Amino acid sequence: MNKKIIGTHTDSNVTRAKQKQELAEEFKKNLPQTDFTDLPIGVRLHNELMYKVLLKELEQLGASHLIGLDKFALIELSNTLHHLNRFENMLVDEELDLTQEIKILQQRNTLTQTVDRQMKKLMLDPASRRELIEVVNNDISNIKLDDEDENFINSLMAGVN
Repeated sequence: MNKKIIGTHTDSNVTRAKQKQELAEEFKKNLPQTDFTDLPIGVRLHNELMYKVLLKELEQLGASHLIGLDKFALIELSNTLHHLNRFENMLVDEELDLTQEIKILQQRNTLTQTVDRQMKKLMLDPASRRELIEVVNNDISNIKLDDEDENFINSLMAGVN
């Protein structure tokens, strides 16, 4: 049985597809706009390049649900990714004895779990993104009815006379 995954297929009805696109653009436009490149004063960013890469990926992903308060979580995520990258480099570049390698692997695994939690918190992990798409696509307040649809619904609700 073929199941369509909500939000991943295109609508074959050109008019309806255009209306959906316009509604999505209007929804995005009405979201609070945040400049994530403007970092809060006093917050320590460990790797500016890592943060810029993260912002670029978020832009390509179209993660428009993030707001100003999420800057702090993005900085945390960027810092965690920076440290995770450091441990990966240590495992590759340095000659380690078994004890050192085990410690680094444990720290790396802990950081990987931390990244997973941080991504879930920001709804950036695959499961959360799918859930977010489904909620937005299934929200009854997003359904637009024309007069013909309303008349049909009213006739159904009135019952058969």
